[in-house]
Amino acid sequence: MAIVSSEKLGYQYVVNGGSAQSFALKDISFEWEQGQFYAILGAAGSGKSTLLQHLNGILQPTVGRIRVLDVMFEAGVKQKGLKPLRKRVGLVFQFPEQQLFADTVEQDLMFGPLQFGMSEQEARQAAREALHTVGLPEAVLTMNPFQLSGGQMRKAAIAAVLASNPDLLVLDEPTATLDPLSRQELIQLLHRLTVEQGKTVVVVTHRLDEVLPAASHYMLMKAGRLVFQGSRAELLAQPLQLQDAGLALPAALRLRQLLDERCKERSSVLEAKGQEVPITASEWAERLIEVRQIHQMRKREQDGEQALSPTVRSTKLLQQQQSEQSAELGANVYYAITRDSESAVRSLCVLKGEDER
Repeated sequence: MAIVSSEKLGYQYVVNGGSAQSFALKDISFEWEQGQFYAILGAAGSGKSTLLQHLNGILQPTVGRIRVLDVMFEAGVKQKGLKPLRKRVGLVFQFPEQQLFADTVEQDLMFGPLQFGMSEQEARQAAREALHTVGLPEAVLTMNPFQLSGGQMRKAAIAAVLASNPDLLVLDEPTATLDPLSRQELIQLLHRLTVEQGKTVVVVTHRLDEVLPAASHYMLMKAGRLVFQGSRAELLAQPLQLQDAGLALPAALRLRQLLDERCKERSSVLEAKGQEVPITASEWAERLIEVRQIHQMRKREQDGEQALSPTVRSTKLLQQQQSEQSAELGANVYYAITRDSESAVRSLCVLKGEDER
């Protein structure tokens, strides 16, 4: 049975003192399964944060219904006694300062477990385990949350939710205000929670390129409506729909479009260190989504590869991924093309016996 499902869900905000109503959600139907990574995509005002707040009863439907775990929310029926549900559904707000309020990180991490019935000893142990899960040192436990960096504060907010061991982890724009490396590390952390702990993770975001390597299922929202739901491959086959919803196309998808436009045939050959790697233009773009090569590519200085061209470096990463078949690598790194897209296309599109168009 699905962990979350909705049927014709709708929500109206009352405005102007009740004289008018504005629909924030309209006719939303979907099902989510346990242990998957879901991304809810959309521009500002598309309704994604409103949908998120239905997942632990902060908002309840004005139209239709939504079932979250074993709790059914229906229009016209006010659900009460939601404490057990909120233990199982962890909600991380866009700005962690909205939910970190205690004098120390340890007190913040212990708050939820204590509220949900753990002993002080159990809560303290849960806090340390959650801290370890998100990769923060125990030294931060005695610190005030506002002494932490932005990335550390975001991890502490996630740890505060994980300490209660939720089945469903829901995050609203979790990478907002973070630097590129911190954003990458955070998405990797969320991916590990699904792979290693079987958590169901739901991320609300407008940054499609960040969640592509990690999320398995996608929902696209526009003006309060669900205009797409499906896999990564199905989503990337709809570039016009992405643009129509106000989202920027990820670099790998832009590269695929350039390859398709400039190469007469799909079959291409990539060359690196004297080896040929036959691959279609579309396949190449698909694989690049899983192989990130950005300015802070991990350990490139240590590997002595900073002088190599982006094409050769990314090709080597592709070969490494093909040989290792590593899901962890796929989650850790993905590709962003250079600013000189035309140059990238010329270097990648080496046709078998054909001249470039």
